[in-house]
Amino acid sequence: GILGYRTNDPKSLTYATDREAAKKVVEALKAQGWEFGCHSWGHKDMQIASIGLLKRDTKRWFDEVGPLVGPT
Repeated sequence: GILGYRTNDPKSLTYATDREAAKKVVEALKAQGWEFGCHSWGHKDMQIASIGLLKRDTKRWFDEVGPLVGPT
């Protein structure tokens, strides 16, 4: 998840609530001038990652985090 919220597990009982809470934190941070970027989803060492892992990791970031933080 992001920002301490369980935003990546749809089976979590707090999934929907956590996603909405994370969005509010993102909005508040952006209002203070913060910008968000992607440095990967799984914090993998991209120097040794296969292209397949890189593609899967990037897709997961765009699917799970991108909708919460907006364009990066």
